[in-house]
Amino acid sequence: MAWLIAGGGIGGLAAAIALRRAGREVQIFERADDVRASGQGITVSVNAMVALGELGLADAVLAAGVRLSGAELRRADGRALMPLHMDAMEAAHGMPSVGILRGALLGVMLEAIGAERVRTSARCVGYRMDGEGVAMRLAGGEEVRGEALIGADGAGSAVRAQLLGEAAPRYAGYTCWRGLADVAGEELGEGGFFEMWGRGARFGGIPVSADRFFWYAAANAPRRGRDEAGEVIPRLRARFAGFAEPVATLLARTAPEGVLRTDIEDRPPTARWGEGPVTLLGDAAHAMTPNMGQGASQALEDAVTLGRCAEGAVAVAPALRDYERARRARAAGFVHASWWAGRVAQWEGGLACAARDAAMRVVPRALMRELTVRAAAMTRVGPR
Repeated sequence: MAWLIAGGGIGGLAAAIALRRAGREVQIFERADDVRASGQGITVSVNAMVALGELGLADAVLAAGVRLSGAELRRADGRALMPLHMDAMEAAHGMPSVGILRGALLGVMLEAIGAERVRTSARCVGYRMDGEGVAMRLAGGEEVRGEALIGADGAGSAVRAQLLGEAAPRYAGYTCWRGLADVAGEELGEGGFFEMWGRGARFGGIPVSADRFFWYAAANAPRRGRDEAGEVIPRLRARFAGFAEPVATLLARTAPEGVLRTDIEDRPPTARWGEGPVTLLGDAAHAMTPNMGQGASQALEDAVTLGRCAEGAVAVAPALRDYERARRARAAGFVHASWWAGRVAQWEGGLACAARDAAMRVVPRALMRELTVRAAAMTRVGPR
């Protein structure tokens, strides 16, 4: 029987590729009608590229995206606060960071696994276990039997809800707008990642193709706010009026109907990821805020580790528990670190922000370089 994967996003596709390389048959079930339709831009960090390299996809991802030449935190007025040492990470781990359209990344992965292994418009709503494996239930009542079930169905995972019970996500206190500007990074003078910190607000972005630049804007706000398409760009211009370029240019070159707004949420880490032939992966296991750019990266690390633990395993459940033990602590560390990084970045008080910015400028560069390199070191476990 096949290993069933609920969710055809980055984590689900990567898990399928890793499991195929480990000799397992797989079938992916994705609720959307097009795997590649979701999202805008994404940073594929060094550790994610290392994982993609182990899946044989690093070169294709680099070809489909933009190699990021650097990374810098700045004040809202454009003055530098701190470099983020992408050069050190690349030197230590042998891979660059890449900016890419999410659809382009998913396209590379879909080509690798084969569209015939992906069933779209198929939403997992639960599962049941028996002595012969697991049966995944789809919306509409159909059951599909498999040897194992990987819940890679996102932060609102039905697999997680059955395993752990329903629980509301934790709101971080700020909302985020995301858009794609029709402008090249070269025209802006931005070849890598940047993020600008103000008072209760941030603005950042990366080039994701030869002529498009992905940007995001975060601001403290009540939960569940809404914008009409015709008012979103004027509101963002007003909210970020004190921010230096390239903010104004990016907003001016963005179609308002393409701007997405999302409340930033996570889920506190859990010690339980699975039972029997069932486990969780990616956001279903460890939904985190985007402040460290590690959501997709940790899903890719999950996938590679799962494949290693599945390779040569005689029994499914012990292999899944090995995977969970290997991944829980590192993923939880990023959930916590990302939450607190966002809290500090979203401070509003004038004195607090001034102290924060001053501290950022005096942190020893050698220390930051070492911490950055260590953060990019991927989990090593299982057969090679």
